[in-house]
Parts: sequence; structure tokens; C-alpha cells
Amino acid sequence: MDVLAEMLQGIRAEGSLLWRADRQSPWSWLADRSAPLTLYAVLHGHASLSRGADADELRAGDIALIRGGADHAHGHCATLRAPAPGHGPRAVVIAGTYGSTDLAGRRLLDALPEYVCVTAESGTSPALALLDEEIDTIGPARQVVRDRLLVSLLAHTLRAWLAGAEPDSPGWHAALGDPVVARILYAIHSSPGHPWTAESLAAHAAVSRATLYRRFIALFGESPLSYLTSRRMTLAAGLLAGGEPVAAVARKVGYTNPFAFSTAFRRHHGRPPRSLHPQDRIC
Repeated sequence: MDVLAEMLQGIRAEGSLLWRADRQSPWSWLADRSAPLTLYAVLHGHASLSRGADADELRAGDIALIRGGADHAHGHCATLRAPAPGHGPRAVVIAGTYGSTDLAGRRLLDALPEYVCVTAESGTSPALALLDEEIDTIGPARQVVRDRLLVSLLAHTLRAWLAGAEPDSPGWHAALGDPVVARILYAIHSSPGHPWTAESLAAHAAVSRATLYRRFIALFGESPLSYLTSRRMTLAAGLLAGGEPVAAVARKVGYTNPFAFSTAFRRHHGRPPRSLHPQDRIC
């Protein structure tokens, strides 16, 4: 089960902001505080990334991620600037912003620390070189290609970070190393519409309910049934946005009663299911 892939589905780069700067010292660059996630990649030279009292030196091939946006206001205060003397006066940097549009994307952002850095030793994504070329390209589907490359670069960066961040891995990644929790995650993600209960989930993992809850909450900070509801509501939002009828979506995510589904959906998303249905939107 590829949990990272599923969460990346909720990270959007459509219409993203992407730019490259070839700067001569002295220079500085303030992170876009409105973006949920900003990526900096150093192509040439060195740069210093300051976050409050903390600062990190980035060199060619290094990639840094900064959380920001309204839901992560504490993570937006970051400045990229010319390095200390002796590191060379010139730097070429690419920066791109991502948006988060659904619960899966927000869950990924919540799982990440405020700052992630992957060094050149971890391997450079081919998407970085392609992205550098695409910035100056003029032609059909230019924005689409940029968006796809940005998401590809993000996926590669997170994969490299997770491979070397075992002690600090987010709960859903560390959970894959727990045979009990991993079994429950697989069950929920593969069959979200199944009428799961606390007892049936515990039986599926061949442990007691108390053991299951203790291990699941330790990694996720919520119960298995709460996670199941979140998973169902994320799926429902995507299906509704794709045009499926409310009653059909309710059945697919495990609700035999559309009214019960509507109540759960409104409680979770703060709006009724029909507000996401294309036929019911008011333009």
C-alpha cells in the first residue's frame, strides 16, 4: 500500500507559481507566506535559508520544503539569501509553490515538519533538470507540463526524505512498519465502504480492541474509526466533485442511508455534499 502516493493526490500544482532566479550577491528572497507548501531547489552555487533563529546552508542539488499557508502560519517565515562570504557570489535557484485542496493533502501537510531538506547526496530528481528547461519554454500545454513536473519533484523529494528520516517519520509512514496498524490501514484503504466496526477491525488484525486502539492512536493521534471516517469523507468529496450522485457516493463509502451520509459529510467538511456536485454549483 502506497500511502504517500494517495496523500500526494491531494497536493495540487495546477496554476502553480514557478520561477528561477540567477542572483548575484547580495540578495534575499522571502517565502510566499500564503502558499501551503513552497519548494526551493539550488541549481548552482550556495544559498542560506533562514527560519527565525535557525539557518541552513543549501548547495547545488539540495532541495528544501517550507510549510506555510493559513493553516500553517507558523511555518511561513523563511528567507533565502546570499550565503556567507567565501561561498561564491552567484546562485541559481528554482522556487515553486503547491496548493492543498482536499483532506488527503492537508493530512500530508500536517504530517510534515515545518522544514524538510534533502541534500544532493540523496540523489537529484530528473524532474529538476526538466523543470529548469521548462521555465523558458514557450509552447502548448506549458503550464500543464510545469505542474506535472512540480508534483513529480515533490514526490521524489518526500521519498528521499522519508528514506533517511526514520526517527522523525510521520505516523502514517512509521505505521507501515507496525504489522498490526499496517494491516488495518490496508483494510481501510482497500475497502473503505465495508461496514467496519472497532471489533471487526481488531479481529481483522488478530488483536484485542484495546491493543489496536493503543497502537493506532500512538502513531496517528486518532482512533481507527476516526481515521476511517476521514478516509471515507476524502473519497466522497472526490467522487462528488467528479459528478457522481450523492446516493451512489454514500453507498460507495459505506453509508446505506444518504441522510446519515449527508450529516457526516457536513460535520466533516462544513458544507453539504451537494455543494461539491458540479450540477448543483452556482457559477
